[in-house]
Amino acid sequence: MIKLVPFELDHGKKLIEWSHSKEFLMQWAGPGFTYPLTMEQLVEYNKVPSTHAYSVVVDNKQVGHIALSKIDTQSRTARVGKVLVGEAALRGKGIGETMMKQIVSIAFNELGLNQVRLGVFDFNHSALALYKKLGFELVTVVQHARQVGDEKWTLYEMLLTREA
Repeated sequence: MIKLVPFELDHGKKLIEWSHSKEFLMQWAGPGFTYPLTMEQLVEYNKVPSTHAYSVVVDNKQVGHIALSKIDTQSRTARVGKVLVGEAALRGKGIGETMMKQIVSIAFNELGLNQVRLGVFDFNHSALALYKKLGFELVTVVQHARQVGDEKWTLYEMLLTREA
């Protein structure tokens, strides 16, 4: 059974372990963290009031992370981010789809939001396919959104609107 549990600092050890390179950290967390990821960064992250961060747990084992951030109750919007299935052996087994469905349900059904956005790099084909399958639509392409080493990464901004 896959479930989202509120992120606690004890879960940070796994996030640090999974963030094995500057490139991988940027891919799953964006510019919100710097490499190497530290517990101090996670302490600050956990204090942001407009962010609901979750650890992804399967059979009582932490396997990933996801967050709903920039929650704006006035405009009824938020951003899905820091999406990670950290256990490489578990990728491609439906965990990402389940955790995305759960975070969207939290946004729409528990928080009463109308739209959620996310950003995904153009080379992350499996994530792109999943987001499209779940109904996210491409709204903006940001060329050279991030520079990692000598590479310039293109970011796709996507949007999901709650059905009336």
